[in-house]
Amino acid sequence: MMRLLPLCIVAAVCLLASASPLPAADTVVIPEDHKEFRVVESALVRLEAKGVTGSKITAEIEGPAKVGAEYHIHRRKNGTTPDGFHEVGFDIKPTGKGQVKVIISIKPPKGDAKHTTYEFAVE
Repeated sequence: MMRLLPLCIVAAVCLLASASPLPAADTVVIPEDHKEFRVVESALVRLEAKGVTGSKITAEIEGPAKVGAEYHIHRRKNGTTPDGFHEVGFDIKPTGKGQVKVIISIKPPKGDAKHTTYEFAVE
């Protein structure tokens, strides 16, 4: 019986170590419509916008969030870049809890700007 005691202690330590939660992977939320949604504070919201070549695409944020990254998207079809479009992506990072409103503006070289609004709650 005494010979089993060290084995039981080692087994208990291993069991407790494996029971501790691992850090969760980051969550990326990509809305596919313009309805309001909810995210946790550690999530990243990815928004993409497409305009004609030469368009100026910007993101304006109201609420507890900031643009964590802005990047140009280059798609390939049949090995080449399709002509005529300019795409930009924005990674929106919450900075606290509350209501966030992101307005994506696409200003083509000729014509008026078009605005798309996304709203989400950070919990």
